[in-house]
Amino acid sequence: MTDHGSGIGPLGGSSGGARPESVPEKDKVRKTETSGESHRPSGSAPAGETDLVVISGPAKQVARLRELIRQTPDVRSQKVMEIKNRVDRGEYHVPSREILKKMVEAAVAEARSRRKDQ
Repeated sequence: MTDHGSGIGPLGGSSGGARPESVPEKDKVRKTETSGESHRPSGSAPAGETDLVVISGPAKQVARLRELIRQTPDVRSQKVMEIKNRVDRGEYHVPSREILKKMVEAAVAEARSRRKDQ
């Protein structure tokens, strides 16, 4: 797997995923503190030329997935509270066979995991 850095790099060229520290000084974009406008260091770009930032596909996908995760409701805690309330009211009963089945499955999984580690 190739490391594409932050997903932000120069447009075109062979470097593709150049890291900010490897971008030549003349290609860096600076923001002025007073006007908020972006500009290149003096004398490095003709008038009217615009700087462009390109965000890679994987970086866009990560941003989209983070937003989806942020929007996903915390259903698990709601379910835990629901079961807790049922237990408190005496309305929640798990058949002993189900408990035994889960205990055996957990023991078998743990034994297999230990064998792999040895």
